[in-house]
Amino acid sequence: MGLKNFFYSVFTGYDLEAEQTRGDDLDRELRELNERDYQPGGRIYERIEAERGRGEADDSYEDVLRNLDTGDTGDVTDQVDQSFHEGLDEGAGNIRSVLAAPFELIPSILKSIPWQLWLAGALVLFFYMGGSVWLARQLKGRLK
Repeated sequence: MGLKNFFYSVFTGYDLEAEQTRGDDLDRELRELNERDYQPGGRIYERIEAERGRGEADDSYEDVLRNLDTGDTGDVTDQVDQSFHEGLDEGAGNIRSVLAAPFELIPSILKSIPWQLWLAGALVLFFYMGGSVWLARQLKGRLK
């Protein structure tokens, strides 16, 4: 068991190698059953041929073969790995959007304040920070 499979088995509770073997065994068993029953001479093929004709039975066999080609278990570890990364990307995107929300909200709040209030706030800050003393010195120096 590789490190990645060990990691997944700890967090998912499933042994992915065992699941891969189980899926491959079930795919092989399904393929054998379908080939036995749906191919010409098979039990289901004969029933379809008797009820709906040889053309319908041949079409049914071709459908079964197409489904077998597209319905394999595939690589279980790769599917879990891909789903893990999709979930990780989605979670990171959610965190990014939550962290970015205040920074998107602040400019809209600041833009909604009228310019007169900004001017009044600047004047209040000017006098609060000692601007009146500085202004008095400037005026006193010019008046002499």
